[in-house]
Amino acid sequence: MEQSVSPLPRRARRHSAALNEAPALDARKAGFETYVIEDACRGIDTQGSLGRGLGRLAKAGVKRIQSADIAA
Repeated sequence: MEQSVSPLPRRARRHSAALNEAPALDARKAGFETYVIEDACRGIDTQGSLGRGLGRLAKAGVKRIQSADIAA
């Protein structure tokens, strides 16, 4: 059986498995007003990693919304 190899270091894979927060954090760092549409994505909580990731997003100023919050 073929084993897949990730180009990411183990630590990066561990964080991205909980919540792919890097794009949102990068957008904030670049000065964009940034939102995470919570019901359009899903994080995997491993030993509290989801809460920590959401905390990092909040600290960076990323806003959490639902898809219903977006005007049609």
